[in-house]
Amino acid sequence: MWLWRQLFVFLQYFSLALAEDVLQEKVWGVVAYTFHGDSTAYALSQPRRLTSWGAQQLFGAGIALRDRYLIPSDDISYFGTLIQGISTSYLASDDISVVSMADQFVSASAQAFMQGLYPPTEHLADHSYSDDDAMMVNGTIVDFPLHGYQYPKMVAPTGQDPLHAQLAGHRNCPNHDAATRRYLASDQFPASHESSSFYNDSYDRLLEGAFSPGGANYANSYHIYEYLKYAYLHNPSLRNNVTFEDLTRARHLADQWVFATNGNNTALKADDDHLLVPIAGRMLAYLIFQSLESNYQLRGTKNKLTLLFGSYEPMVAFAALSKLASPRQPNFYSLPSDGASMIFELFSVQPDSVGKYPSSKSDLKVRFYFRNGTNTSDIYTPFTSYPMFGRGLSQISMPYEEFIDEMVNIMMVSSEWCRACGSGTMFCSAYVSKGNSSPNESGSPPSHGSTQSHRLKPAVAGVIGAVVTLVVIGLIGALASVCLGIRLYRNRHRRRSDPGGFKGAGKLHSDPDLTVVGTDNSNAGISINNGGSSQSGDLRHERHGSWELGNKANKRGVKSPDDADITSARASYEYDDDTSRVDPFGEPVKVREHV
Repeated sequence: MWLWRQLFVFLQYFSLALAEDVLQEKVWGVVAYTFHGDSTAYALSQPRRLTSWGAQQLFGAGIALRDRYLIPSDDISYFGTLIQGISTSYLASDDISVVSMADQFVSASAQAFMQGLYPPTEHLADHSYSDDDAMMVNGTIVDFPLHGYQYPKMVAPTGQDPLHAQLAGHRNCPNHDAATRRYLASDQFPASHESSSFYNDSYDRLLEGAFSPGGANYANSYHIYEYLKYAYLHNPSLRNNVTFEDLTRARHLADQWVFATNGNNTALKADDDHLLVPIAGRMLAYLIFQSLESNYQLRGTKNKLTLLFGSYEPMVAFAALSKLASPRQPNFYSLPSDGASMIFELFSVQPDSVGKYPSSKSDLKVRFYFRNGTNTSDIYTPFTSYPMFGRGLSQISMPYEEFIDEMVNIMMVSSEWCRACGSGTMFCSAYVSKGNSSPNESGSPPSHGSTQSHRLKPAVAGVIGAVVTLVVIGLIGALASVCLGIRLYRNRHRRRSDPGGFKGAGKLHSDPDLTVVGTDNSNAGISINNGGSSQSGDLRHERHGSWELGNKANKRGVKSPDDADITSARASYEYDDDTSRVDPFGEPVKVREHV
Protein backbone atom coordinates (compact mmCIF):
# COMPACT_ATOMS: atom_id res chain seq x y z
CA MET A 1 0.00 0.00 0.00
CA TRP A 2 2.81 2.38 0.87
CA LEU A 3 4.54 1.62 -2.43
CA TRP A 4 1.43 2.46 -4.43
CA ARG A 5 1.07 5.71 -2.52
CA GLN A 6 4.67 6.72 -3.27
CA LEU A 7 4.19 5.82 -6.94
CA PHE A 8 1.07 7.95 -7.11
CA VAL A 9 2.93 10.96 -5.64
CA PHE A 10 5.80 10.42 -8.06
CA LEU A 11 3.42 10.38 -11.03
CA GLN A 12 1.83 13.59 -9.86
CA TYR A 13 5.19 15.39 -9.71
CA PHE A 14 6.19 13.91 -13.07
CA SER A 15 2.98 15.13 -14.72
CA LEU A 16 3.50 18.61 -13.29
CA ALA A 17 7.06 18.70 -14.59
CA LEU A 18 5.83 17.74 -18.05
CA ALA A 19 3.11 20.37 -17.91
CA GLU A 20 5.73 23.06 -17.29
CA ASP A 21 7.41 22.22 -20.60
CA VAL A 22 4.21 22.27 -22.67
CA LEU A 23 4.25 24.99 -25.31
CA GLN A 24 1.43 27.47 -24.99
CA GLU A 25 0.25 30.57 -26.84
CA LYS A 26 0.55 33.81 -24.91
CA VAL A 27 -1.09 36.99 -26.15
CA TRP A 28 0.92 40.17 -25.49
CA GLY A 29 -0.98 42.82 -27.39
CA VAL A 30 -4.28 43.29 -29.23
CA VAL A 31 -5.50 46.00 -31.61
CA ALA A 32 -9.22 46.08 -32.45
CA TYR A 33 -10.95 48.40 -34.92
CA THR A 34 -14.73 48.42 -34.41
CA PHE A 35 -17.43 49.80 -36.68
CA HIS A 36 -19.95 52.00 -34.90
CA GLY A 37 -23.40 50.72 -33.99
CA ASP A 38 -26.82 51.38 -35.42
CA SER A 39 -27.53 55.11 -35.70
CA THR A 40 -30.07 57.49 -37.12
CA ALA A 41 -29.85 57.79 -40.90
CA TYR A 42 -27.85 60.50 -42.64
CA ALA A 43 -30.84 61.33 -44.85
CA LEU A 44 -32.97 62.35 -41.87
CA SER A 45 -33.12 66.01 -40.88
CA GLN A 46 -32.16 65.33 -37.28
CA PRO A 47 -28.50 65.13 -36.15
CA ARG A 48 -27.04 61.66 -36.29
CA ARG A 49 -26.92 59.81 -32.98
CA LEU A 50 -26.45 56.30 -31.69
CA THR A 51 -29.70 54.41 -31.18
CA SER A 52 -30.43 52.24 -28.17
CA TRP A 53 -30.12 49.20 -30.43
CA GLY A 54 -26.74 50.41 -31.55
CA ALA A 55 -25.65 50.76 -27.93
CA GLN A 56 -26.72 47.17 -27.27
CA GLN A 57 -24.70 46.03 -30.29
CA LEU A 58 -21.53 47.65 -28.99
CA PHE A 59 -22.19 46.56 -25.42
CA GLY A 60 -22.37 42.96 -26.63
CA ALA A 61 -19.20 43.42 -28.70
CA GLY A 62 -17.40 44.64 -25.57
CA ILE A 63 -18.56 41.63 -23.56
CA ALA A 64 -17.34 39.30 -26.29
CA LEU A 65 -13.90 40.90 -26.27
CA ARG A 66 -13.81 40.71 -22.49
CA ASP A 67 -14.65 36.99 -22.52
CA ARG A 68 -11.84 36.32 -24.96
CA TYR A 69 -9.00 38.48 -23.66
CA LEU A 70 -9.67 39.48 -20.04
CA ILE A 71 -11.31 36.56 -18.28
CA PRO A 72 -9.74 33.09 -18.01
CA SER A 73 -12.19 30.69 -19.61
CA ASP A 74 -12.69 26.95 -19.73
CA ASP A 75 -13.76 27.29 -23.38
CA ILE A 76 -11.10 25.47 -25.40
CA SER A 77 -11.48 27.98 -28.25
CA TYR A 78 -10.36 30.74 -25.85
CA PHE A 79 -7.49 28.75 -24.34
CA GLY A 80 -4.37 30.92 -24.11
CA THR A 81 -6.09 34.11 -25.29
CA LEU A 82 -5.79 36.03 -22.00
CA ILE A 83 -3.68 39.16 -22.53
CA GLN A 84 -0.60 38.87 -20.35
CA GLY A 85 -0.43 41.29 -17.44
CA ILE A 86 -3.64 43.17 -18.21
CA SER A 87 -6.00 44.29 -15.48
CA THR A 88 -9.05 42.06 -15.63
CA SER A 89 -11.42 43.81 -13.20
CA TYR A 90 -10.19 47.40 -12.95
CA LEU A 91 -9.89 49.67 -15.95
CA ALA A 92 -6.20 50.65 -16.01
CA SER A 93 -5.47 53.53 -18.38
CA ASP A 94 -1.86 52.39 -18.75
CA ASP A 95 -3.02 49.08 -20.22
CA ILE A 96 -5.66 50.33 -22.64
CA SER A 97 -5.79 53.01 -25.34
CA VAL A 98 -9.20 54.10 -26.67
CA VAL A 99 -9.37 56.30 -29.77
CA SER A 100 -12.66 57.24 -31.40
CA MET A 101 -13.89 59.61 -34.07
CA ALA A 102 -15.55 62.63 -32.53
CA ASP A 103 -18.99 62.02 -34.10
CA GLN A 104 -21.61 61.36 -31.44
CA PHE A 105 -22.73 58.03 -32.88
CA VAL A 106 -19.10 56.83 -32.95
CA SER A 107 -17.91 58.10 -29.57
CA ALA A 108 -21.12 56.85 -27.93
CA SER A 109 -20.45 53.47 -29.53
CA ALA A 110 -17.03 53.46 -27.88
CA GLN A 111 -18.58 54.22 -24.51
CA ALA A 112 -21.12 51.41 -24.85
CA PHE A 113 -18.32 49.05 -25.86
CA MET A 114 -16.31 49.97 -22.77
CA GLN A 115 -19.31 49.29 -20.54
CA GLY A 116 -19.28 45.74 -21.79
CA LEU A 117 -15.51 45.39 -21.65
CA TYR A 118 -15.17 46.72 -18.09
CA PRO A 119 -18.64 46.56 -16.56
CA PRO A 120 -19.57 48.36 -13.33
CA THR A 121 -18.31 46.55 -10.26
CA GLU A 122 -19.36 46.87 -6.64
CA HIS A 123 -16.17 45.39 -5.21
CA LEU A 124 -15.49 48.56 -3.22
CA ALA A 125 -18.81 48.43 -1.45
CA ASP A 126 -18.68 44.76 -0.49
CA HIS A 127 -14.97 44.91 0.55
CA SER A 128 -13.95 42.32 -2.02
CA TYR A 129 -10.88 44.43 -2.76
CA SER A 130 -9.06 47.10 -0.82
CA ASP A 131 -8.88 50.56 -2.33
CA ASP A 132 -7.57 53.44 -0.26
CA ASP A 133 -9.09 55.95 -2.68
CA ALA A 134 -12.59 54.77 -1.75
CA MET A 135 -11.96 54.83 1.99
CA MET A 136 -12.90 57.99 3.86
CA VAL A 137 -11.23 59.05 7.11
CA ASN A 138 -14.27 57.96 9.10
CA GLY A 139 -14.03 54.44 7.68
CA THR A 140 -16.87 54.79 5.17
CA ILE A 141 -16.39 53.21 1.73
CA VAL A 142 -17.80 55.32 -1.13
CA ASP A 143 -18.62 53.51 -4.34
CA PHE A 144 -18.60 55.03 -7.83
CA PRO A 145 -21.98 56.04 -9.30
CA LEU A 146 -24.17 53.49 -11.08
CA HIS A 147 -22.94 50.68 -8.81
CA GLY A 148 -19.27 51.11 -9.56
CA TYR A 149 -19.28 52.50 -13.09
CA GLN A 150 -15.77 52.71 -14.57
CA TYR A 151 -14.73 55.74 -16.56
CA PRO A 152 -12.36 55.10 -19.47
CA LYS A 153 -9.88 57.59 -20.86
CA MET A 154 -10.91 58.23 -24.46
CA VAL A 155 -9.28 60.29 -27.20
CA ALA A 156 -11.56 61.81 -29.86
CA PRO A 157 -9.31 63.82 -32.22
CA THR A 158 -10.71 66.59 -34.38
CA GLY A 159 -9.99 67.14 -38.06
CA GLN A 160 -6.97 69.33 -37.22
CA ASP A 161 -5.19 66.46 -35.44
CA PRO A 162 -2.87 64.02 -37.28
CA LEU A 163 -4.47 61.22 -35.26
CA HIS A 164 -7.78 62.01 -36.95
CA ALA A 165 -6.18 61.43 -40.35
CA GLN A 166 -4.83 58.09 -39.16
CA LEU A 167 -8.26 57.04 -37.94
CA ALA A 168 -10.27 58.40 -40.88
CA GLY A 169 -7.90 58.98 -43.78
CA HIS A 170 -10.71 59.45 -46.29
CA ARG A 171 -11.93 62.61 -44.58
CA ASN A 172 -10.51 66.06 -45.38
CA CYS A 173 -8.80 64.53 -48.40
CA PRO A 174 -9.69 66.50 -51.56
CA ASN A 175 -7.71 64.22 -53.86
CA HIS A 176 -9.60 61.18 -52.58
CA ASP A 177 -12.82 62.96 -53.50
CA ALA A 178 -11.33 63.67 -56.92
CA ALA A 179 -10.57 59.96 -57.36
CA THR A 180 -14.21 59.20 -56.54
CA ARG A 181 -15.29 61.64 -59.25
CA ARG A 182 -12.99 59.91 -61.71
CA TYR A 183 -14.75 56.67 -60.89
CA LEU A 184 -18.09 58.33 -61.65
CA ALA A 185 -16.70 59.24 -65.09
CA SER A 186 -15.08 55.85 -65.71
CA ASP A 187 -16.30 53.03 -67.94
CA GLN A 188 -17.37 50.89 -64.99
CA PHE A 189 -19.76 53.40 -63.46
CA PRO A 190 -22.42 53.46 -66.23
CA ALA A 191 -22.82 49.69 -65.98
CA SER A 192 -23.43 49.98 -62.25
CA HIS A 193 -25.71 52.94 -62.79
CA GLU A 194 -27.77 51.10 -65.37
CA SER A 195 -28.20 48.18 -63.00
CA SER A 196 -29.53 50.55 -60.34
CA SER A 197 -32.98 50.91 -61.86
CA PHE A 198 -34.01 49.78 -58.41
CA TYR A 199 -33.85 53.39 -57.24
CA ASN A 200 -36.16 54.65 -59.95
CA ASP A 201 -38.66 51.85 -59.42
CA SER A 202 -38.78 52.27 -55.63
CA TYR A 203 -38.56 56.04 -55.35
CA ASP A 204 -42.26 56.79 -54.89
CA ARG A 205 -42.70 53.90 -52.51
CA LEU A 206 -39.57 54.18 -50.35
CA LEU A 207 -37.42 57.24 -50.95
CA GLU A 208 -39.71 60.17 -51.60
CA GLY A 209 -39.31 62.85 -48.98
CA ALA A 210 -35.89 61.67 -47.89
CA PHE A 211 -34.08 62.02 -51.24
CA SER A 212 -34.68 64.27 -54.22
CA PRO A 213 -35.41 62.55 -57.54
CA GLY A 214 -31.92 63.44 -58.73
CA GLY A 215 -30.32 62.24 -55.52
CA ALA A 216 -31.86 58.77 -55.60
CA ASN A 217 -29.03 57.18 -57.56
CA TYR A 218 -26.10 54.82 -57.31
CA ALA A 219 -23.74 57.54 -56.03
CA ASN A 220 -25.91 57.73 -52.88
CA SER A 221 -26.33 53.99 -52.61
CA TYR A 222 -24.81 53.75 -49.12
CA HIS A 223 -26.98 56.52 -47.67
CA ILE A 224 -30.05 54.95 -49.30
CA TYR A 225 -29.25 51.56 -47.79
CA GLU A 226 -28.62 53.14 -44.40
CA TYR A 227 -31.96 54.97 -44.60
CA LEU A 228 -33.89 51.83 -45.55
CA LYS A 229 -32.17 49.81 -42.83
CA TYR A 230 -33.08 52.42 -40.24
CA ALA A 231 -36.68 52.48 -41.47
CA TYR A 232 -36.81 48.67 -41.44
CA LEU A 233 -35.75 48.64 -37.77
CA HIS A 234 -37.35 51.78 -36.33
CA ASN A 235 -40.15 53.18 -38.53
CA PRO A 236 -43.33 51.10 -38.30
CA SER A 237 -45.18 53.05 -41.00
CA LEU A 238 -42.35 52.74 -43.53
CA ARG A 239 -41.55 49.21 -42.45
CA ASN A 240 -44.75 48.04 -44.14
CA ASN A 241 -43.38 49.27 -47.48
CA VAL A 242 -39.81 48.03 -47.09
CA THR A 243 -39.47 44.35 -47.85
CA PHE A 244 -36.48 42.21 -46.99
CA GLU A 245 -35.83 41.93 -50.73
CA ASP A 246 -35.66 45.73 -50.98
CA LEU A 247 -33.18 45.84 -48.13
CA THR A 248 -31.05 43.08 -49.66
CA ARG A 249 -30.98 44.80 -53.06
CA ALA A 250 -30.05 48.15 -51.51
CA ARG A 251 -27.29 46.45 -49.51
CA HIS A 252 -25.85 44.80 -52.62
CA LEU A 253 -25.60 48.09 -54.51
CA ALA A 254 -24.09 49.81 -51.45
CA ASP A 255 -21.47 47.05 -51.21
CA GLN A 256 -20.44 47.67 -54.82
CA TRP A 257 -20.18 51.42 -54.37
CA VAL A 258 -18.25 51.27 -51.09
CA PHE A 259 -15.65 48.83 -52.39
CA ALA A 260 -15.27 50.69 -55.71
CA THR A 261 -14.55 54.00 -53.95
CA ASN A 262 -12.43 52.64 -51.09
CA GLY A 263 -10.86 49.39 -52.23
CA ASN A 264 -10.85 48.70 -55.96
CA ASN A 265 -8.95 51.01 -58.29
CA THR A 266 -8.76 49.00 -61.53
CA ALA A 267 -11.12 51.40 -63.29
CA LEU A 268 -9.10 54.50 -62.44
CA LYS A 269 -6.35 55.84 -64.65
CA ALA A 270 -4.56 58.50 -62.58
CA ASP A 271 -1.08 57.59 -61.35
CA ASP A 272 -1.85 58.30 -57.69
CA ASP A 273 -5.18 56.51 -57.54
CA HIS A 274 -3.56 53.39 -56.13
CA LEU A 275 -2.62 55.57 -53.15
CA LEU A 276 -5.76 57.66 -52.93
CA VAL A 277 -8.65 55.22 -53.29
CA PRO A 278 -7.75 53.00 -50.28
CA ILE A 279 -6.09 55.85 -48.36
CA ALA A 280 -8.24 55.23 -45.28
CA GLY A 281 -6.82 51.70 -45.10
CA ARG A 282 -3.26 52.95 -45.50
CA MET A 283 -3.64 55.27 -42.54
CA LEU A 284 -5.30 52.55 -40.46
CA ALA A 285 -2.40 50.22 -41.31
CA TYR A 286 0.03 52.75 -39.87
CA LEU A 287 -2.04 53.10 -36.71
CA ILE A 288 -2.06 49.32 -36.22
CA PHE A 289 1.66 49.08 -36.98
CA GLN A 290 2.43 51.87 -34.53
CA SER A 291 0.47 50.26 -31.70
CA LEU A 292 1.94 46.77 -32.08
CA GLU A 293 5.46 48.07 -32.55
CA SER A 294 5.10 50.20 -29.41
CA ASN A 295 3.98 47.10 -27.53
CA TYR A 296 7.10 45.28 -28.69
CA GLN A 297 9.50 48.16 -27.95
CA LEU A 298 8.09 48.51 -24.41
CA ARG A 299 8.02 44.73 -23.88
CA GLY A 300 4.28 44.55 -23.35
CA THR A 301 4.13 47.11 -20.55
CA LYS A 302 2.08 49.56 -22.67
CA ASN A 303 -0.51 49.31 -25.44
CA LYS A 304 -1.67 45.92 -24.27
CA LEU A 305 -5.11 46.61 -25.73
CA THR A 306 -5.72 49.32 -28.34
CA LEU A 307 -9.35 50.01 -29.25
CA LEU A 308 -10.20 52.06 -32.34
CA PHE A 309 -13.71 53.16 -33.32
CA GLY A 310 -14.77 54.63 -36.64
CA SER A 311 -16.67 54.21 -39.88
CA TYR A 312 -16.66 51.48 -42.51
CA GLU A 313 -14.22 53.09 -45.00
CA PRO A 314 -10.96 52.13 -43.22
CA MET A 315 -12.17 48.54 -42.80
CA VAL A 316 -13.06 48.13 -46.48
CA ALA A 317 -9.85 49.81 -47.64
CA PHE A 318 -7.64 47.74 -45.34
CA ALA A 319 -9.36 44.54 -46.50
CA ALA A 320 -8.45 45.44 -50.08
CA LEU A 321 -4.84 46.37 -49.27
CA SER A 322 -4.15 43.32 -47.11
CA LYS A 323 -5.76 40.99 -49.68
CA LEU A 324 -8.39 39.86 -47.22
CA ALA A 325 -10.88 40.68 -49.95
CA SER A 326 -10.43 37.86 -52.46
CA PRO A 327 -12.57 35.32 -54.31
CA ARG A 328 -11.69 32.87 -51.55
CA GLN A 329 -12.99 35.33 -48.92
CA PRO A 330 -15.80 37.23 -50.71
CA ASN A 331 -17.36 38.55 -47.51
CA PHE A 332 -14.65 41.24 -47.38
CA TYR A 333 -16.02 42.79 -50.57
CA SER A 334 -19.09 43.80 -48.55
CA LEU A 335 -19.93 46.33 -45.90
CA PRO A 336 -19.22 45.26 -42.31
CA SER A 337 -22.21 44.80 -40.04
CA ASP A 338 -22.92 47.30 -37.28
CA GLY A 339 -20.49 46.71 -34.41
CA ALA A 340 -18.17 44.48 -36.46
CA SER A 341 -14.52 44.28 -35.33
CA MET A 342 -11.18 43.68 -37.02
CA ILE A 343 -8.76 42.25 -34.45
CA PHE A 344 -4.98 41.81 -34.58
CA GLU A 345 -3.30 39.58 -32.00
CA LEU A 346 0.38 39.76 -31.17
CA PHE A 347 1.34 36.48 -29.49
CA SER A 348 4.14 34.01 -28.93
CA VAL A 349 4.39 30.26 -28.51
CA GLN A 350 6.60 29.35 -25.57
CA PRO A 351 6.69 27.09 -22.52
CA ASP A 352 4.06 27.94 -19.98
CA SER A 353 6.74 28.26 -17.32
CA VAL A 354 8.37 31.14 -19.25
CA GLY A 355 6.46 34.28 -18.39
CA LYS A 356 8.81 36.86 -19.88
CA TYR A 357 8.14 38.90 -23.00
CA PRO A 358 10.02 37.45 -25.99
CA SER A 359 13.41 39.09 -26.49
CA SER A 360 13.35 38.86 -30.27
CA LYS A 361 10.82 39.73 -32.95
CA SER A 362 11.40 36.33 -34.48
CA ASP A 363 9.62 34.79 -31.48
CA LEU A 364 6.43 36.78 -32.08
CA LYS A 365 3.52 36.07 -34.42
CA VAL A 366 0.43 37.97 -35.58
CA ARG A 367 -3.03 36.60 -36.20
CA PHE A 368 -6.10 38.33 -37.66
CA TYR A 369 -9.70 37.84 -36.53
CA PHE A 370 -12.92 39.25 -37.87
CA ARG A 371 -16.03 39.35 -35.74
CA ASN A 372 -19.00 40.07 -37.96
CA GLY A 373 -22.56 38.81 -38.33
CA THR A 374 -26.15 39.94 -38.53
CA ASN A 375 -26.35 40.42 -34.76
CA THR A 376 -23.11 41.58 -33.19
CA SER A 377 -24.90 42.16 -29.88
CA ASP A 378 -24.91 38.39 -29.53
CA ILE A 379 -21.87 37.68 -27.39
CA TYR A 380 -21.57 34.27 -29.01
CA THR A 381 -20.93 35.68 -32.47
CA PRO A 382 -17.61 33.95 -33.22
CA PHE A 383 -14.16 35.39 -33.80
CA THR A 384 -13.18 33.99 -37.19
CA SER A 385 -9.54 33.96 -38.27
CA TYR A 386 -8.44 34.70 -41.84
CA PRO A 387 -5.04 34.68 -43.56
CA MET A 388 -3.72 38.05 -44.69
CA PHE A 389 -1.61 39.22 -47.63
CA GLY A 390 -2.54 36.36 -49.91
CA ARG A 391 -1.38 33.53 -47.66
CA GLY A 392 -3.06 30.16 -47.61
CA LEU A 393 -5.46 28.81 -45.03
CA SER A 394 -2.61 26.95 -43.36
CA GLN A 395 -0.92 30.29 -42.62
CA ILE A 396 -3.52 31.88 -40.39
CA SER A 397 -0.74 33.21 -38.18
CA MET A 398 2.33 34.85 -39.65
CA PRO A 399 5.72 35.87 -38.20
CA TYR A 400 5.67 39.35 -36.74
CA GLU A 401 8.65 40.44 -38.85
CA GLU A 402 6.85 39.45 -42.05
CA PHE A 403 3.72 41.22 -40.85
CA ILE A 404 5.70 44.42 -40.27
CA ASP A 405 7.23 44.19 -43.77
CA GLU A 406 3.80 43.78 -45.33
CA MET A 407 2.33 46.65 -43.33
CA VAL A 408 5.19 48.97 -44.28
CA ASN A 409 4.41 48.24 -47.93
CA ILE A 410 0.82 49.45 -47.64
CA MET A 411 0.80 52.04 -44.86
CA MET A 412 1.11 55.82 -45.10
CA VAL A 413 2.25 58.28 -42.44
CA SER A 414 0.64 61.66 -41.78
CA SER A 415 3.19 63.69 -43.75
CA GLU A 416 2.65 61.51 -46.82
CA TRP A 417 -1.10 61.77 -46.33
CA CYS A 418 -0.89 65.56 -46.44
CA ARG A 419 0.98 65.55 -49.73
CA ALA A 420 -1.10 62.80 -51.32
CA CYS A 421 -4.40 64.39 -50.32
CA GLY A 422 -3.47 68.00 -50.94
CA SER A 423 -5.17 68.67 -47.63
CA GLY A 424 -5.37 72.14 -46.12
CA THR A 425 -5.70 70.98 -42.52
CA MET A 426 -3.71 72.92 -39.95
CA PHE A 427 -1.09 70.28 -39.17
CA CYS A 428 -0.34 69.73 -42.87
CA SER A 429 1.19 73.18 -43.29
CA ALA A 430 4.23 72.12 -41.25
CA TYR A 431 4.71 68.89 -43.20
CA VAL A 432 4.24 70.39 -46.66
CA SER A 433 6.43 73.46 -46.06
CA LYS A 434 9.28 71.63 -44.34
CA GLY A 435 8.95 68.35 -46.17
CA ASN A 436 9.50 66.32 -43.03
CA SER A 437 7.51 63.85 -41.02
CA SER A 438 6.08 64.24 -37.59
CA PRO A 439 8.22 63.50 -34.52
CA ASN A 440 6.41 60.32 -33.69
CA GLU A 441 6.87 59.12 -37.24
CA SER A 442 10.55 59.84 -37.61
CA GLY A 443 11.61 56.44 -36.37
CA SER A 444 9.29 54.42 -38.52
CA PRO A 445 10.31 53.08 -41.91
CA PRO A 446 8.89 54.82 -44.97
CA SER A 447 6.03 53.17 -46.79
CA HIS A 448 6.80 51.60 -50.13
CA GLY A 449 4.99 52.81 -53.17
CA SER A 450 4.68 56.29 -51.74
CA THR A 451 6.39 59.47 -52.74
CA GLN A 452 8.34 59.75 -49.48
CA SER A 453 11.06 57.28 -50.48
CA HIS A 454 11.92 59.33 -53.59
CA ARG A 455 12.26 62.70 -51.86
CA LEU A 456 15.54 64.38 -50.93
CA LYS A 457 16.28 65.11 -47.33
CA PRO A 458 15.56 68.74 -46.41
CA ALA A 459 19.24 69.56 -45.67
CA VAL A 460 20.44 68.16 -49.01
CA ALA A 461 17.66 69.90 -50.89
CA GLY A 462 18.56 73.20 -49.21
CA VAL A 463 22.24 72.96 -50.20
CA ILE A 464 21.36 72.06 -53.80
CA GLY A 465 18.90 74.95 -53.95
CA ALA A 466 21.50 77.43 -52.66
CA VAL A 467 24.11 76.26 -55.18
CA VAL A 468 21.65 76.45 -58.06
CA THR A 469 20.63 79.96 -57.00
CA LEU A 470 24.27 81.16 -56.93
CA VAL A 471 24.97 79.63 -60.35
CA VAL A 472 21.91 81.29 -61.85
CA ILE A 473 22.89 84.69 -60.40
CA GLY A 474 26.43 84.26 -61.73
CA LEU A 475 25.20 83.42 -65.23
CA ILE A 476 22.88 86.41 -65.27
CA GLY A 477 25.73 88.68 -64.19
CA ALA A 478 28.06 87.28 -66.87
CA LEU A 479 25.45 87.75 -69.60
CA ALA A 480 24.78 91.30 -68.46
CA SER A 481 28.52 92.09 -68.52
CA VAL A 482 29.07 90.63 -71.98
CA CYS A 483 25.90 91.77 -73.71
CA LEU A 484 25.14 95.09 -71.99
CA GLY A 485 28.63 96.17 -70.97
CA ILE A 486 27.69 96.50 -67.33
CA ARG A 487 30.66 96.81 -64.96
CA LEU A 488 30.78 96.97 -61.19
CA TYR A 489 33.37 99.26 -59.49
CA ARG A 490 34.15 100.03 -55.89
CA ASN A 491 33.96 103.74 -55.07
CA ARG A 492 36.83 104.47 -52.66
CA HIS A 493 36.21 107.43 -50.35
CA ARG A 494 39.01 109.19 -48.51
CA ARG A 495 38.55 109.60 -44.84
CA ARG A 496 38.28 113.19 -43.74
CA SER A 497 40.70 114.39 -41.05
CA ASP A 498 39.47 116.42 -38.16
CA PRO A 499 40.91 119.95 -38.01
CA GLY A 500 42.88 119.78 -34.84
CA GLY A 501 43.26 117.53 -31.88
CA PHE A 502 45.48 114.50 -31.71
CA LYS A 503 43.65 112.93 -34.70
CA GLY A 504 44.52 115.85 -37.01
CA ALA A 505 47.10 115.87 -39.83
CA GLY A 506 49.65 117.93 -37.92
CA LYS A 507 50.40 119.54 -34.57
CA LEU A 508 48.18 122.39 -33.45
CA HIS A 509 48.44 124.78 -30.53
CA SER A 510 46.03 122.57 -28.67
CA ASP A 511 48.55 119.72 -28.83
CA PRO A 512 51.56 120.90 -26.77
CA ASP A 513 52.80 117.37 -26.25
CA LEU A 514 52.46 116.22 -29.85
CA THR A 515 55.62 115.83 -31.90
CA VAL A 516 55.70 114.95 -35.59
CA VAL A 517 58.96 114.07 -37.37
CA GLY A 518 59.19 114.06 -41.13
CA THR A 519 56.56 114.54 -43.71
CA ASP A 520 55.38 110.94 -43.57
CA ASN A 521 54.55 111.03 -39.86
CA SER A 522 56.52 107.84 -39.47
CA ASN A 523 57.98 109.19 -36.22
CA ALA A 524 55.23 110.80 -34.27
CA GLY A 525 54.58 110.82 -30.57
CA ILE A 526 53.58 112.63 -27.44
CA SER A 527 56.27 114.46 -25.51
CA ILE A 528 55.97 114.91 -21.74
CA ASN A 529 57.77 117.77 -19.95
CA ASN A 530 59.09 117.21 -16.47
CA GLY A 531 58.43 120.75 -15.41
CA GLY A 532 59.69 123.92 -17.05
CA SER A 533 60.35 124.54 -20.70
CA SER A 534 61.80 122.12 -23.10
CA GLN A 535 64.40 124.60 -24.13
CA SER A 536 66.07 124.55 -20.73
CA GLY A 537 67.14 120.97 -21.23
CA ASP A 538 64.39 119.31 -19.25
CA LEU A 539 63.50 115.77 -20.22
CA ARG A 540 60.61 115.23 -22.60
CA HIS A 541 58.98 111.82 -23.11
CA GLU A 542 57.15 110.92 -26.27
CA ARG A 543 54.30 108.69 -27.22
CA HIS A 544 55.03 107.66 -30.78
CA GLY A 545 53.96 105.12 -33.33
CA SER A 546 50.25 105.98 -33.09
CA TRP A 547 48.19 104.18 -35.72
CA GLU A 548 45.81 107.11 -35.86
CA LEU A 549 48.36 109.42 -37.45
CA GLY A 550 49.49 107.06 -40.20
CA ASN A 551 51.01 109.04 -43.06
CA LYS A 552 48.22 111.54 -43.52
CA ALA A 553 50.47 114.53 -43.21
CA ASN A 554 52.78 113.25 -45.89
CA LYS A 555 49.94 112.70 -48.30
CA ARG A 556 48.61 116.20 -47.84
CA GLY A 557 52.04 117.91 -47.77
CA VAL A 558 51.64 119.20 -44.24
CA LYS A 559 54.76 119.80 -42.14
CA SER A 560 54.80 120.46 -38.45
CA PRO A 561 56.59 123.65 -37.36
CA ASP A 562 58.32 121.87 -34.50
CA ASP A 563 60.06 119.18 -36.59
CA ALA A 564 63.52 120.68 -36.06
CA ASP A 565 63.37 120.44 -32.28
CA ILE A 566 62.27 116.87 -31.93
CA THR A 567 65.42 114.88 -32.63
CA SER A 568 67.58 116.43 -29.97
CA ALA A 569 64.91 116.42 -27.36
CA ARG A 570 63.81 112.76 -27.76
CA ALA A 571 64.62 110.40 -24.95
CA SER A 572 63.90 106.83 -24.20
CA TYR A 573 61.80 105.45 -21.39
CA GLU A 574 64.64 103.14 -20.41
CA TYR A 575 66.06 105.92 -18.18
CA ASP A 576 62.91 106.50 -16.23
CA ASP A 577 64.21 104.50 -13.30
CA ASP A 578 67.77 105.89 -13.35
CA THR A 579 68.47 107.18 -9.81
CA SER A 580 71.20 109.55 -11.09
CA ARG A 581 68.53 111.76 -12.53
CA VAL A 582 66.73 112.17 -9.19
CA ASP A 583 67.70 115.27 -7.13
CA PRO A 584 67.54 114.33 -3.47
CA PHE A 585 67.80 118.00 -2.46
CA GLY A 586 65.01 119.30 -4.59
CA GLU A 587 61.77 120.58 -3.24
CA PRO A 588 59.13 117.95 -2.63
CA VAL A 589 55.89 117.89 -4.51
CA LYS A 590 53.51 120.51 -3.23
CA VAL A 591 49.78 120.32 -3.20
CA ARG A 592 48.28 122.98 -5.39
CA GLU A 593 45.00 124.33 -4.18
CA HIS A 594 42.96 126.93 -5.96
CA VAL A 595 39.34 127.87 -6.35
